[in-house]
Amino acid sequence: MGEEQGKGGGSGGGLRRGIVTLVIILVILWTTLYFALGTKGGHDFVQAQLSKRLGTEVTLERARLGLPAALQLTGVQSADYTAGELGFRVEDVRLAVGVHPWFRVKLVRPELNIVYDGSTWYPTNFAGLGELPERDLGALSDLCAPWRERVAVALEDGLLTWHRDAGAASAMARGVDFQIEPVSLPGHDGVYFHRLRAASVQELDGRQTDNVELEWLVAGSTRYIEMTRGATLPPAQAGFWGVGDDTANGY
Repeated sequence: MGEEQGKGGGSGGGLRRGIVTLVIILVILWTTLYFALGTKGGHDFVQAQLSKRLGTEVTLERARLGLPAALQLTGVQSADYTAGELGFRVEDVRLAVGVHPWFRVKLVRPELNIVYDGSTWYPTNFAGLGELPERDLGALSDLCAPWRERVAVALEDGLLTWHRDAGAASAMARGVDFQIEPVSLPGHDGVYFHRLRAASVQELDGRQTDNVELEWLVAGSTRYIEMTRGATLPPAQAGFWGVGDDTANGY
């Protein structure tokens, strides 16, 4: 029995040593990345990856690691960015590893100018948003469908401007807060919570709505449950503030 206890103790000790070793390795890797991002080579690598993933040349002021494991980017903008006219800029980006979903992204004070040149919306990687002012909240949920299972997104104090013709903006949303992430409901899979708030929204017909507040759930691609509708919004119906013909009253 003494021999068996010795073996058990040895096994437990080996497991503890393995865990300690893994932690030490992770700390070393994190420390290496922390200092690498402070170098020009590390900065240029992150900037090149952003340009590749976003499909356009991007500049970056600073990249660093935060705690817990999160990549923080400051001053991300497209090379063609012109305030209120062209391109995009985000003051701060935070990318963190999660569990459900695997990644979490927070964008602080993003600005996106979506411009139509007669045939295509630019920046092309955001072209899906081009027709959004002519659609509805259901379309907004559908645009998130390809990535919402893997990524939870939070937008804070955003500015979105649509330019269909040369000159003044055709639609605009200021002070936008947007959040989407999965929620757990017993007996229901693939349910996502959405929150949309905005200081003001100017629609294509010139109408302006202030103090926008909406919260809703989506299950699959066609079931929408409204949770909160601010007093400044019209009743859910056709138009942007509705969800088309797919509204469901409950699960």
